[in-house]
This record gives sequence, structure tokens and C-alpha cells, in this order.
Amino acid sequence: MNKCLAIYDSDMTFASGLMEYFNRRRDLDFEYFSFSEEEYLLEFLSKKEVEVLLLGEGVSLDEEIAKNKIRYIYLLAERPKENAMTEHPTIFKYQAAASIVSQVISEYNKNNNEMAGIKSGKLEIISIYTPLADIIKYYYALSLSYSYTERKKVLWIPFDLFSTNFLLGEEIASHSLSEFIYYLKESNPNISLKEKELTRYYDGLAYLSGLTHGLDLISLTGEDVNHWLQLMRRSSYYDTVVFYLGIYTDATVEILRQSDYVYIISKEGFYEQRVLNEWERQMEFLGLKMDQDRYHKIKLPIDMVLDGKIGTLEDLKKHPIWKMASCELNHP
Repeated sequence: MNKCLAIYDSDMTFASGLMEYFNRRRDLDFEYFSFSEEEYLLEFLSKKEVEVLLLGEGVSLDEEIAKNKIRYIYLLAERPKENAMTEHPTIFKYQAAASIVSQVISEYNKNNNEMAGIKSGKLEIISIYTPLADIIKYYYALSLSYSYTERKKVLWIPFDLFSTNFLLGEEIASHSLSEFIYYLKESNPNISLKEKELTRYYDGLAYLSGLTHGLDLISLTGEDVNHWLQLMRRSSYYDTVVFYLGIYTDATVEILRQSDYVYIISKEGFYEQRVLNEWERQMEFLGLKMDQDRYHKIKLPIDMVLDGKIGTLEDLKKHPIWKMASCELNHP
């Protein structure tokens, strides 16, 4: 049976509306309930346990019952309280439902990762590289990374100078990757914990993304990346880390060098093929030959376009590129 997610808020209209939005998200493994009075919530808790409770400000809740019957509590704050020290994670109530859901799932997956502890198996590093970045290739990379979550615990890291995470429910872009790069370059001894703290989630997909400025990403050196990957291999919470590489720098070459598997994405067409050939020549000059088994070339149709607006990941799942990416999960 699905786990229970309950919303307890004095504003029944808000609670019901948010519950309806959750219900429309078919990809989440929860049953949803909403309450505006404590007695009805307590009656429900006498029969069932709640995995996640979204608790509105100003409502009462018996602490002893909550401790025994509710696994996670997230506060619905009526004012932004990002820096507030509270017993439970705080989520701003008056924002788009998609953003609330994204934060709830992010907090929930983060909590579960903390409970799961560090994995002991070998970490797999996968790169998705394109010599000529465009939106179709970015969407393909995101689709492929998300598809991996069906069988693995995945961290997605897009190296994209102008990162946009609106598909993942972020209406206001975070600067998590820039903040992480700062700590990495400072050789912070707690860098693995910092990575975990800055990681966000969309459903089962963990991701580290968002730049203060694209130059932060360009400032990464091969030595920085080597240090980062060694730390990942020693203390990763994931089965697989997927890098989307939309730029070509010393850092991305080092990621390609250390990747267990590399997808090389291009489109059909004369010009793009010439660019790809030149990139392969330069890579061979650096000692990386593209004819090895770990390299897999994907050629997208030149006429593949975005037919209609894609504003969420749910929209992307309906596009042919999603199915095409899902079919690529065939490497050893």
C-alpha cells in the first residue's frame, strides 16, 4: 500500500487545492489526505501512520501522537523563513503548488538518503557530452538521467553555463553548484557533507545545479574535478553520477577521462558532423580515442523539434525524446 502524505492547515481551501495538485502527480508513491481540524487528523492517526505531514502555522498538534505516528513533519510557513532555525524543515506556503511539491519531495528524499547511509558499492560515473549544445540535447540528457532512477540511485550534475531548472519545479533558480564549487576550490574538509546539503531532488532524481555565474563553472580545473571524483568514489550516497557536459573545458575533459561510460550526442547534418569530427581529433590528441567500448554515439534526427510548450518534466515525458532516451539504457 502507498505511503500517506497528509496536509493539516486551518485553510481548508488551500489544503484541498494542494492535495488535488499532489493527486495529479501520478509519479509519486503516496496516498493524500487533507485536514483542517485536529480532531479529524487524530482520528485518522489512530488508524494509520503518516509518512509526511505538511503542518500549517498556527494549528495545534499533540506532540506525543505526532512522534509515534508521523515520520516526517514539514512546516508550511506564511512568510519565507529560509534561514530560520526550526525543529522541522520549513516550506513557504504562498508559492506555486509545483514549487511546494518539489521542495517536499526534495526534503523527503534527502531525509531518506540520510537514513540510508553511505553506499558501499562501486560508484558509476556517466557523462553525456555534446560538442554543440542545444535545448533538444539538454532535454535528452535530462530524460536519460531520469530514466536511470528506475533502477539506480542517481545524482545528476549539469555543466551548463546558463542553467535553468524550471522543468524540475524551480521557479527561482538556485546557485547550489556555484556554492559547491567555492567549497571545492577552498579544499573544505567537509566537502562531501556540503555536497549532500546542497543537493536537491525531483522525485527519485537527485541533482546539483544552479550557477551564480557561468564563469564559476569555467573556473573548474582538471585537478579540481579529479579531487571531486575521488571524494565521490570514497563517500558517495549514489549508485550513479551523471554529468551533462554542455561545455568543453579542462574540467570536462577530466570528467570524460574518468567516466565509466560516455554518451556522445549530436544531430544529423553536415556542419555538426564536421564539428564532431574536429572534437574527436582533439580528444585523440589528448589521448582519448572514441573507438573504445565505453563511448556510445547517439545521433538525434535533425528535424526533431519541440512541438509545443514544455514547462514541466511531466510535459517532457510526453515528448518523443523521452521515449528515445529511455530506450538507451542498455549498456553493461
